[in-house]
Amino acid sequence: MLLRNVPGVTLNKWDERVYPTARGFAIDYYLLDSMPSFGGFSLGANDMSLLPYERVEVVKGANGLLAGAGNPAASLNFIRKRADSKELKGNFGVSAGSYDRYGVNGDVQTPVNESGSVRARLSFIHEKSHSYMDYYNRKNSAIYGVVDSDIGDSSWGLVLVRFIKS
Repeated sequence: MLLRNVPGVTLNKWDERVYPTARGFAIDYYLLDSMPSFGGFSLGANDMSLLPYERVEVVKGANGLLAGAGNPAASLNFIRKRADSKELKGNFGVSAGSYDRYGVNGDVQTPVNESGSVRARLSFIHEKSHSYMDYYNRKNSAIYGVVDSDIGDSSWGLVLVRFIKS
């Protein structure tokens, strides 16, 4: 889980859902690329896929009160992956673990044109596992694609597609 190593944050678990708290308050103030996100975004969902995000910034304290309709717990800023490489690069990985847990993942970036002003990025993950409980298994798949384009010296545009299945 993303917040497991953040000091001052407590993770309350129920079934496979996780409800984080800080300073006695639920963490419910989320930002997406530094813009407030008010709907359809919850860490309580089981295994929220972090595939589309480059990093997550955690600000504890009154930031939620000062910056919007938050509370004094903390705010989480999810920064999405961008296609920012002007050369072909990527990585692939496989994983295995207990209870027949197997997975494969990858992340590839490439320029679309000669100058590199249009770039593409594709990330994917597929995992499946069983459990210590009888008749219980999990399968998670996610694909994230983004195309970035430089429109001018100080302007850019992007198109992104995301598919997540748990």
